[in-house]
Order: sequence, then structure tokens, then C-alpha cells
Amino acid sequence: MKLGSTMRELEIKIQFDGIGPQDILDALRSHGHEPYATAAQLDHVFAFDRADIESPAKGAVVARVRTQGDRNFVTVKVRRSADLDRLEYETEVVDGSAARSILSALRLKEMLQIRKQRWSFRIREGVTVCVDEVDRLGTFVEVEILDHEVYDRDSQLRDEVEWIARSVGRPPKLIELAYDRMLLMQESSP
Repeated sequence: MKLGSTMRELEIKIQFDGIGPQDILDALRSHGHEPYATAAQLDHVFAFDRADIESPAKGAVVARVRTQGDRNFVTVKVRRSADLDRLEYETEVVDGSAARSILSALRLKEMLQIRKQRWSFRIREGVTVCVDEVDRLGTFVEVEILDHEVYDRDSQLRDEVEWIARSVGRPPKLIELAYDRMLLMQESSP
């Protein structure tokens, strides 16, 4: 996503049983793809209420302050329909701590933190594939389409997932929840 811009983001998240990030990275590299970015990320996730994450309705707002190395980004996502279909606003900020204070002053509450290692691949124009190793959750692959009005989004996402599954050599398990929601659900379960 271009910083300081507004994009409609549609993503699909998949998981493969019994393999870790290195297996997926090797599969993508075997097709000539190298990550354009590799980063450890720490996300501070904010919402007005836990329900905005646990059972999001259309229009629910979730914000995050991401620290990645010495860079900080503020992202605000507004749910459009499904959990992973959102309008997204993002910009880089100098001071992550100040950004968190601003979100708190706007009455958003910090709900959780998410730590992950991410490898990002640009598979083709407008399509990013991220391999994520998320603390407490495991390994995931996210396929993101930004500015997807140019695509038949359902068909495009399906094609990308099928291509990744063929590359990995295993059937994918579709994950329809965002990491923040999965972690809150995990905390709530006995």
C-alpha cells in the first residue's frame, strides 16, 4: 500500500497443516519469487470495543500502530462486509508511542499486541503474498489484493490460492479471521 493513501484491501488467509514458514518460502522461491521485504513486526491493536474485533459489524473500526525496525505506521481499517474486506488508511509516523497516545485520546482502547515475522512477495501487479509466522498462532499465508476493482476479486483470489497450494504441494485451509480476532478468541477460550 502506498503510504498516506486510502485503499480497499481484500485479503484471504490460508494455512497448511504440518509445514512451517521455510517450506512455503522455498516453494515460492522455486517459482522465481524472492521476498521484497522481510521484517519483524509488533502491532498494537486498538478498537472502541472488543466486539469491534471479536464480532465485527459493517463499519467497525480497528486501528493499529505497527513498529517495524525503526519505522512506525498507523493503520485504520473500516470493515466493509466480510472480516477481511476493509477500507484501509495508512501512514508512516515518526513516533509510535505518540501515535498510540493519540489513538487512546480518541477513546480507542489497546486490545492486544501481535508479534510476527513477515516475508512479503509481490507476485504480480496489485497482488502481494505474505508469509507470516505469528506468535501464539503459527504460520499463515496472506494473499492481498489492493485496488482490486480492476480484478474479478473472487476469481482472482481463488486463482492465487490455487497457485500457492500447487506450489506448496498441499491443500490449504482457508482462514476467515484476522490475527487480532483469532488471538482474542484464543484468550477467551477456556
